[in-house]
Amino acid sequence: MGLVVLVQPQTNIFDAGKALPTPPIQLLCAARFVAKKHDVHIVDVRQDKDWRATLDRFIDDGATAIGTTSITGDQIFSSIEITRHVKAKKPDLPVIWGGIHGTLFPDQVLEEESVDYVVRFEGERTFEIIMDRLADGRSVDDVEGISLRKDGKIRHNPTRPFMDMNEFPDIPFELLRRNPWFLVKGRPSVYLETSRGCQSACTYCYNNSYHKRHWRGQTSQKVLGMLDSLRDRFPEVKHLSIVDDNFFGNRSRTHEILDGLIDRGSPFSWQVQGAHIGVIGAMKSEDFKKLRAAGCERLDMGAESGSQELLKKVLKITSSEKILNINKNCKDAGITAWFNFMTGTPYERPEDLSMTIDLGMRIIKENPDTLVSPFYIYAPYPGTDLFAEAEKRGFAPPKRIEDWKGLHSGNNTTPWLTSTERNLRQSVYFLSIFIDRKLEVYDTHPVIRALAKIYRPVARWRMAKRWFGLMPEKAIFLRLFSIS
Repeated sequence: MGLVVLVQPQTNIFDAGKALPTPPIQLLCAARFVAKKHDVHIVDVRQDKDWRATLDRFIDDGATAIGTTSITGDQIFSSIEITRHVKAKKPDLPVIWGGIHGTLFPDQVLEEESVDYVVRFEGERTFEIIMDRLADGRSVDDVEGISLRKDGKIRHNPTRPFMDMNEFPDIPFELLRRNPWFLVKGRPSVYLETSRGCQSACTYCYNNSYHKRHWRGQTSQKVLGMLDSLRDRFPEVKHLSIVDDNFFGNRSRTHEILDGLIDRGSPFSWQVQGAHIGVIGAMKSEDFKKLRAAGCERLDMGAESGSQELLKKVLKITSSEKILNINKNCKDAGITAWFNFMTGTPYERPEDLSMTIDLGMRIIKENPDTLVSPFYIYAPYPGTDLFAEAEKRGFAPPKRIEDWKGLHSGNNTTPWLTSTERNLRQSVYFLSIFIDRKLEVYDTHPVIRALAKIYRPVARWRMAKRWFGLMPEKAIFLRLFSIS
């Protein structure tokens, strides 16, 4: 049996302001098979202020390997800090890196000398095989699905085929010894995953290169069995956050899951973080009512823009009319709609941005319970079709892993935006944080929650009137987010 230590890096803006950070679902998924054979521990840098000492203790106790993950952007620097600390403590201890950035840029990650192996694409089975071999003192050099350095050269082994998700064990929440859940409206909540991938071709989405526009999901029987197991293992959990890319990828599966939940008396409230807006837009009013009867409280969808021309260019299959109709159906059924918006794409004109602001403000006015994402500023993430367009317009992808700093959805330096245009979108991003009640949903810091409620009318007025100048409050709030 090996001693496996998985380390969750800082997530910065993704958990800013929350009373508790969200559980490290990527690491939990990676540990699905490994936890059945090996002694697995998770160190969460976001919660453990003395994480270096914690890591040192595990290393001194004979850790077999250290694993971490990262998405593209600022989070990379926390992951590098972790792996460099490990190598400084014990240079020959294997360090394994997973996640989307490693999958898309394995060479770049392996140029970082503190990383030995990169697990590409899905990691559950690959990571299990790596740990079995390391625990037995065997070589992992030929393991399918990894990239590695060998004799001073970077080598990429063949890609491992995607698994049948019905073979996955339950997510091992027991590994989170401190906080196996997070809070949604004061209720203990957990992340769940029932499917992966999406059939759509949206040009800004990682799914095109990562999942190859392929959707696969667990059967309804598998999902319902997983929920029964969760209820037995953690009776205190009252709410679920389903993190699928597209939960509604199979209509018959969806209705079978809903029927099963209704038959069980709807034991959980739940929300879907990946609700395909095209599928939701085709639903009838009775479908929304059935969702609510099964415990669904919220649907998160990508609206992206109020401009039909821009939606067509990014291959987003929806319209303002459909978005407004979804908003009404959700209101009538008692389901909270969450719409994601994006600005700053290479195609966006001033009138497109204005239409996006108008649509966001209108859906909140017509349904006060509706939530909108911060109006994310487009960041050119690798592996997407729009990334290629960004390169044509002057975006130069970082050559070194350290150079990804500053690439995130609240601030970036894409070359097609002038300084004035960038500042405008940063102001829209900031104001959109406060125009609805989203900061109340995740039990954010009490000070931030109180100030956000006071500031909401001002934020709405500024957005409606396009009054983006003289905004000293932005620096104050960003400072509060950084210390919360």
